[in-house]
Amino acid sequence: MKISTKGRYALRLMLYLAQHDSGEYIALKDISIKQDISMKLVLGGSLVIAVLIWLLPEIPVSFLGALIVVVFGFFFATVSSRMVGIVGSSNNPVSGMAIATLIVTTFILKATGSTGATGMVSAISIGTVICIVAAMAGDTSQDLKTGYIVGATPRLQQIGELIGAIVSAFAIGGVMYLLNSAWGFGSEQIPAPQATLMKMVVELSLIHISEPTRQAEISYAV
Repeated sequence: MKISTKGRYALRLMLYLAQHDSGEYIALKDISIKQDISMKLVLGGSLVIAVLIWLLPEIPVSFLGALIVVVFGFFFATVSSRMVGIVGSSNNPVSGMAIATLIVTTFILKATGSTGATGMVSAISIGTVICIVAAMAGDTSQDLKTGYIVGATPRLQQIGELIGAIVSAFAIGGVMYLLNSAWGFGSEQIPAPQATLMKMVVELSLIHISEPTRQAEISYAV
């Protein structure tokens, strides 16, 4: 049996009224803004992504690295969404949270014996994921806040956010790949100063560099 879109909304409305019947008047808008994606689906999807980060060979992150991503991602997503929701997108400290993640991650990796090129690649990969998490958390918070103001259904917004994240991942990934193939990040055409600073942070933490060289590189990055 095929149910139309209006029929699905009517069934969802009746189910909500049956579960939250208090005998008082409930506006349709109040029901709409309380519709979210199932938390079981959110937690299950997050777990699957964490496992894929650990197991996929294209992502050089160990089990410890995946655990760091989960912990830092949870706290930094909360900070980012809270700050953006209150102040605005311009107040999202993505770079600061990414650098903080790199510093803590490099210390953890060094303490567990993961140094050299392997440790640096792993630390940069973890920092990259956290940077994306913070940026997307702030953007999603602003979108849901706007939707709440205009009376949109959060569940539909969340589905749209997921579709947008998947499509943009392929689009942005392709553009970044083409830019790197054409000129290379860190070159004169694409200097990428923030990426250079993060590279310096990782190198200074995981490999031994003499003090004059350390000071010169930090000055250059800043």
